[in-house]
Amino acid sequence: MNQKEKNLVEQNIKFAYWKASKWVKNINNPNMMDDFVSLCIFGMIKAAHTMDETRQIKFTTYANTCMDNEVMLFLRKNSKTAIPFSCVGNLNNGEFEEIDIERIIDFSSYEEDDNDKIDISEIVNNLPDREFNIIFMYYFCSYKEYEIAEIISTSQSNVSRIKRRGIKLLKSMINVWKQDVS
Repeated sequence: MNQKEKNLVEQNIKFAYWKASKWVKNINNPNMMDDFVSLCIFGMIKAAHTMDETRQIKFTTYANTCMDNEVMLFLRKNSKTAIPFSCVGNLNNGEFEEIDIERIIDFSSYEEDDNDKIDISEIVNNLPDREFNIIFMYYFCSYKEYEIAEIISTSQSNVSRIKRRGIKLLKSMINVWKQDVS
């Protein structure tokens, strides 16, 4: 890191701490503060290193995006740390009382009707090949986005965009199907 990059990082270090505190509030986990500070500082270092001054953009604007990207990449890679649904419960008098899913969702209001059944395979097969392959690898083969990116020789962010576009397409195709049935 050259002196100019070092100065940019040192001058904006409080911004990295502020950004980390925003992520901690957003995630609602104060134990992650050190991790988020490290990630934000790393994102700021990346921003200082890759900043293109010919683009007429402020460093803090660019650094903000880089810090967000670092934190989101970390959260995506560590998404398995989520609390399983079975661990949701109340603590009554020192004893853990598990909450039944039936207490949260009233299944009695959902009646099964043959007219409401959808042949999802027919809709999924109408997806473009690229979206179909990425959705299939992600949801059915349990590949991570970065693994899919390596397989199809593209970036993880591009895989994320294609996956989102495919899901959006699936939703619109299902809505069209629902309108046709009605």
